[in-house]
Amino acid sequence: MSTDLLLAIVTRALSDIPMSKPMAGVRVGLVDGQMLVNPTVEEMGRSTLDMIVAGTADAVLMIEVGSHFA
Repeated sequence: MSTDLLLAIVTRALSDIPMSKPMAGVRVGLVDGQMLVNPTVEEMGRSTLDMIVAGTADAVLMIEVGSHFA
């Protein structure tokens, strides 16, 4: 699990925000035109996309994206 996803989970657990549903997150990378779900550190080093999506079964709560397209 990436550090930022872990920090998001810990922050949510420590906050007073009312949230009764379980949450999950996934990182997506793009290497050689292929989308990769939960890529390795080595794959992320070659990725031109760094996207994190988090949410519940009913809703997307966060989308964070960075890219390095030429």
